[in-house]
Amino acid sequence: MLAVGTVARAQSVDTSFSPGANGQVRALALQADGKIVVGGDFTAFAEGIGVTAHSHIARLNADGSLDRDFNPGANDPVRALAVQADETSSSAATSRR
Repeated sequence: MLAVGTVARAQSVDTSFSPGANGQVRALALQADGKIVVGGDFTAFAEGIGVTAHSHIARLNADGSLDRDFNPGANDPVRALAVQADETSSSAATSRR
């Protein structure tokens, strides 16, 4: 289980935040609606008692729960994310060495 920090309103790290990825989270992108697009080296997210397959990209709802309606998948680990201004899509960048 991965634990990453988020920046709280007072600019402090929220050490209780844990998105449940089974690998490293390497990129985050905040949408205007408060949802967070997450990219990295993971293939699944654990939430409650279940595990949901997500190939290197997922999205969290504003409350931190997994957005089960978002699962575009990526063939390789995601290193960078960007959300378009109109929020119609997100872009992911991967890198192979």
